[in-house]
Amino acid sequence: MYLDPAAIDRTVESVSALMCRGSAFATTYYDLEERLEGRVVGMLVGVVGEPFKTRMSPVEVTRVLAPHGLLVEADESDLDWTRRYLGHVSGTSLERLVVARKS
Repeated sequence: MYLDPAAIDRTVESVSALMCRGSAFATTYYDLEERLEGRVVGMLVGVVGEPFKTRMSPVEVTRVLAPHGLLVEADESDLDWTRRYLGHVSGTSLERLVVARKS
């Protein structure tokens, strides 16, 4: 979200280099799909000096992680979490959580 693509790649590379095989890697990212709520949130965080620099689709996240030996096991939206833990869904999805395992 707050890092540009090159900084994301360097960060994933650095973290992956320190991981043992079988270790879990988890991170959130801002969904690529453009929605009104997302534009409003994007403007608000930009006003406070932390603009969103990168948004990705689940396919793109997989492509970023794979070269570093990180295999995606789960990629869920905030709507998925809401449904699972609160039993209902409200609003639209803005953020996703990806969990990958070091191969």
